[in-house]
Amino acid sequence: MGNEQVTARATAHSIATDAADTGALQQLTLRARRPGYAVMQECLREQSQAPPRSGWQRFWGRDPLRQEARSWFKGVLGERRVAAELARLGSAFTVLHAVPVGKGTTDIDHVVIGPTGVFTINTKNHSGQRVWVAGTTFMVAGRKTRNTHAARAEEERATLMLLAPRRNEQHGSSEPRPGSTSRCGPSSSSALRS
Repeated sequence: MGNEQVTARATAHSIATDAADTGALQQLTLRARRPGYAVMQECLREQSQAPPRSGWQRFWGRDPLRQEARSWFKGVLGERRVAAELARLGSAFTVLHAVPVGKGTTDIDHVVIGPTGVFTINTKNHSGQRVWVAGTTFMVAGRKTRNTHAARAEEERATLMLLAPRRNEQHGSSEPRPGSTSRCGPSSSSALRS
């Protein structure tokens, strides 16, 4: 078994353990959320529909990952890799992962809060593919994508959430959120290449 297969198996086990340990997404605090939670849930949902492998399939090393779950799994790997890089920022920065926004499983992949501002990071795993970026154009394997648009939409949504008034429960009046004058830096889209 190659190193890549061992790493994929260890990561899959870690992902499944994370999901089992944490239960429902809504029960987690922002700091407790691990990178790729919503993506991980989709991967596990898709994989749960896979039939069990036969003894021969296991013997010959057939990949247990269902094709429909593969892109979700690749996304989890990408988000975890970006999170590992963000962990190197130091104590001046707070990094949050899989920050829920809206209803359902919609989230912002990573939010970085520090002395230089607040940044949202939209992660896309394009490992093994040629990536070209210039201005707002983001191309993968020669095709234009909407990655930049998605990153900007997340940035705008985070900005609105940070600046939104909140209800003062005691007085019933609206007041600005603490830190509402903080700067929201440009959103970035991470592209991973191996």
